[in-house]
Amino acid sequence: MMSVLERSFHAFLDVLFPPQCVSCKCRLLRSGSRTPVICETCFSAIPISSGFFCPACKKRLYEPRVSCHRDARFVAGAAAPFASPQIQALIHALKYQSCRNAAFPLAALLHAYCGKMKFFDSFSSALLIPIPLYPRRERARGFNQAACIAQSFLSLSHNPNVVLDSKNLIRTRNTASQTKQKTYEDRRKNVEGSFSLRRPDLVRGRNIILLDDVYTSGATASEAVRILKQAGARRIVALTIARA
Repeated sequence: MMSVLERSFHAFLDVLFPPQCVSCKCRLLRSGSRTPVICETCFSAIPISSGFFCPACKKRLYEPRVSCHRDARFVAGAAAPFASPQIQALIHALKYQSCRNAAFPLAALLHAYCGKMKFFDSFSSALLIPIPLYPRRERARGFNQAACIAQSFLSLSHNPNVVLDSKNLIRTRNTASQTKQKTYEDRRKNVEGSFSLRRPDLVRGRNIILLDDVYTSGATASEAVRILKQAGARRIVALTIARA
């Protein structure tokens, strides 16, 4: 519950700087302490995906148990298509406009997707590991967007058997942006050797949910999975907000 002083302060801010939907730019009304970032109409227009997919051949999978290509070593899932303009607006606001509040509706989409797919029925106990940024890049941005989404996602899931671990997997090289790489091989080489674990023993024998914002070629996820598997991780599912 907000105090009278807090409500007055937020009302004053809303008069001076009324919050707008990141997608359609309509004015938003505050309903709590968190500044809203997307209207209900735009949020409800985002299509929730169904199924998982093999990272090797992209074939649709109906559960996150085993990929059709065992050498892929993980199963992937994305909450929505990146083609959705509302998704693009939310991710852009989070990553490039420092709008940390955009992490909550993105996490809500991932939560809805996991509910639709009954994800936690077959993946009930796991470490939730967000893909890390290189420290210099995280300092420049002020936060790691994947970690922000992971925190909100965990608060929505209410699953005591899923534990957030945002410190163990680290970036050891400041790689170029994957969006600037033209081919999968370029992307693979760009992230090769760019991850390590501070405590490999903490992932041994554990199921892992690897979380990121967008799945494009899968090169980043594959490299992170390689390091996790070397340390003895059990089953790994790479969950993302959107699939490009």
